[in-house]
Amino acid sequence: MEIGNLERLASLDLGDNQLKGGMPASIGNLRALNVLRLGRNQLEGAIPDGIGNLKALTDLHLDENRFAGPIPVSIGGLTNLNQLHLQENQLSGEIPDAIGNLSRLQGLFLNDNRLNGALPSSLGELSSLRYLFLGNNQLSGAIPVAIGNLTNLFSLDLKNNGLGGSIPEFLGNLASLTYLHLGSNQLSGAIPRNIGRLNNLSRLILSHNTLNGLIPIELGGMRKLQELLLNNNRLSGCIPVSFTSLCGKEVDLSNNPNLPGGGSPEAWNAFCSSGGVVGADTNGDGICETSTVHPDYAALKALYLATNGDNWTNNTGWLKNGDPCSGWFGVTCSEGRVVALNLSGNALTGTLPPEIGNLSNLQGLYLCYTQLSGSIPSTIGNLSNLQGLDLCYTQLSGSIPSTIGALSNLQYLNLLTNQLSGSIPSTIGALSNLQWLLLSNNQLSGSIPSTMGALSNLQLLYLYNNQLSGSIPSTIGDLSNLQWLHLGFNQLSGSIPSTIGDLSNLQQLDLSYNQLSGCIPGTFINLCGKSVDLSNNPGLPGGGSSTAWNTFCTSGGIIGADTNGDGICETSTEHPDYAALKALYMATNGNNWTNNTGWLENGDPCSGWFGVSCSEGRVVNLSLSSNALTGTLPQEIGNLSNLQELNLYSNQLSGSIPSTIGDLSNLHWLMLYNNQLSGSIPSAMGIYRICSGLCYLTTS
Repeated sequence: MEIGNLERLASLDLGDNQLKGGMPASIGNLRALNVLRLGRNQLEGAIPDGIGNLKALTDLHLDENRFAGPIPVSIGGLTNLNQLHLQENQLSGEIPDAIGNLSRLQGLFLNDNRLNGALPSSLGELSSLRYLFLGNNQLSGAIPVAIGNLTNLFSLDLKNNGLGGSIPEFLGNLASLTYLHLGSNQLSGAIPRNIGRLNNLSRLILSHNTLNGLIPIELGGMRKLQELLLNNNRLSGCIPVSFTSLCGKEVDLSNNPNLPGGGSPEAWNAFCSSGGVVGADTNGDGICETSTVHPDYAALKALYLATNGDNWTNNTGWLKNGDPCSGWFGVTCSEGRVVALNLSGNALTGTLPPEIGNLSNLQGLYLCYTQLSGSIPSTIGNLSNLQGLDLCYTQLSGSIPSTIGALSNLQYLNLLTNQLSGSIPSTIGALSNLQWLLLSNNQLSGSIPSTMGALSNLQLLYLYNNQLSGSIPSTIGDLSNLQWLHLGFNQLSGSIPSTIGDLSNLQQLDLSYNQLSGCIPGTFINLCGKSVDLSNNPGLPGGGSSTAWNTFCTSGGIIGADTNGDGICETSTEHPDYAALKALYMATNGNNWTNNTGWLENGDPCSGWFGVSCSEGRVVNLSLSSNALTGTLPQEIGNLSNLQELNLYSNQLSGSIPSTIGDLSNLHWLMLYNNQLSGSIPSAMGIYRICSGLCYLTTS
C-alpha cells in the first residue's frame, strides 16, 4: 500500500530510524496531516514540491537527514506551520522569500546546511517566531533590518556564516531575547551600546569577527548574563568597571590585542581578583590601571588611621586587602568605586582627614553618632557627586567650610548637634538641589545669609538653638517648597517678614525665644491651623504667646497685626473697615438690597460679605452695582484707606458725592454712573490730587 493513499492520516512519526532513499512525492496527498516527523534518518534527495499541499501541517521535522537541493518555495503555503526543522541536512541555495508567509511559525531551524545568499527581509514577517537558527551555513550580506520586528524572539543563532557589516542597533529592541550567537562571521564596527538593554539575555557570543572600538559598559549591567564571548576581535580600551558583575561567569575576551593583556584569561583574572581595578579605567582618564591598589584605598586608609579604626565597633575587612569593595564594613560600591560610606554609631574618634575629599565617586557620607572632633576639612568640597552628608551628633568644631557650596548635587546636609561656630557661609545658597538643611544645636553666629532664598528645592530648614542674630531675610519667602522652618532659640531681631506667610507648603514654623518685634504679618492668616510658635519674643504682641497667636487667628488676622500700615498692632477685634461699611449699609437701605449676603452678620467684611474683596485682611474692592442701593453716600466711605475699586453704578443713590472720596489715596477705579447723584464734584477729587492713582472715573 502506498503511503499517499492514507488521506485521513493526521500524524506521521517515523523519526529516529534508519530509513533510506527519497521522500515519496505522494506524501503530498496526505492533506489531513498535522504532524510529519522524519528526522534522524538517512533520507536523501530533494524535498518534494508536493510538501506544500499539506495545508493542515503544524509540525514538520526533516532534520538530521541527507536532503539536498533547495528548500521548496511551496513550503511558504504551509500557513498553519508552527515548527519547521530542516537542520543538519545538505540543503543549498537561498532561503526562499515565501518563508515569510508562515505567520504562525514559532521555531525555524535551518542551521547546519549549505544555504547561501542574503537573509530574506521577509523573515521580519514572522511575528510569532521565538527561535531562529540559521548558523553553520554560507549566508552572506548584512543582517536585515526586518529582524528587528521579531519582538517575541527568544533565541537568535546566525553563527559561522559570512555575514558582514555592523551589528545592527535594532537588536537591542528584542527585549525577550535570551540567547544571541553572531560568532564566526565577518561583522565589523563597534558593539552597539543598546545590546546592554537585553536584560533577559543569558548568553551573548560575538567571538571571531572583526569588531572594534570600546567594550560598552552597559554589557556589565545585564543581570541575567551567564556567558559572554568577545574573543578574537579587534576590541580596544580598558575592561569596563561594570564587568565586576560578570566575575565568576563564563567570560572570554582573549585575542583582542588592544585590550589589557590582550584580553587573556590571566588579564581577566587579574581584573576580577583586584575588585575591578587592574585593567579598568577607574579615574575616567582613559588609562587602564596596572596596579592592584584600589583608587579609593588611600583615602579610606587615611580615615581608618585618623579615627582610631582598630577600636571601631566594627572594622570587618578594613585594610585586610587592597579592595574596599570586597566586603569592608560600611562601604558600598558601584562599578568598582566607593559610592557610600556609612560608619554612623561605630565609635570613630579623632579627626576627619583631608584625604576624605579624594573619594571622587562618593554619593553618601554618614558618620553620625560618633566622637569625631576637630574641623570639617575644606576638601569636603571636592566631593562633587555627594548627595547626602550626615555628620550629626559628633564633637566637630570650627566653622562650616565655604567650599561646601561646591557640592552641587547635595540633597541632604545634616550637621545637627555639634560644636560648630562662626557664620553660615553664603555659598550655601549655591546648593540648588538641597532638600534638607539641618544646622541646629551648634554655636553658629552672625546673620542668616539672604542667599538661602535661592534653595528652591528646600523642604526642611533647621537653624534653632544657635547664636544667630540680625533680621530674618525676606528671601526666606522664596522657598516655595519649604515645609518645616525652625529658627527658635537664637538672637534674631527685627520684624517678621510677611513673605513667610505666603509659603503655601509650610506646616511647621518655630520662631520662639528670639528678640523679634513689630506686629504679626497679616499674611500669617494663611498659617492659622498649622504648627506655629512665636513665643518668648517680648517685642511681639503678647510676647508671641500661644494666646496671642490664637487671638490673631480667631480675629481673622486682625488682633496683633498692623492692618492700617501705621506700624500699630491692632488690639480690637473690630475689622478696621467695618465701621465704614456699616455706615454705607445703613445709609443706603442695606436691608432692601438685592443681595446683602453676609453684611453685618459678623465683624469681618473679608469673611464672605457680598461685593467685598480683600487682600492681606483689608478691603480693596467694593462692587455693589445694580444692587438696589438707595439713599446717600456717607462721609465714612473715605475711611476705606486700602480701597482700589469702588463700583456703585446703576443704583438709586441720591444726594452729593462726599468730599471724603478724596481721601481714598489707593483708589484706581471709581464708577458711580446711572444713579441720581446731584451737586458738584468735590474739589477734593481734583485732577492734581487723584490722577496719580485713579485710572477710571465715571459719574454720568
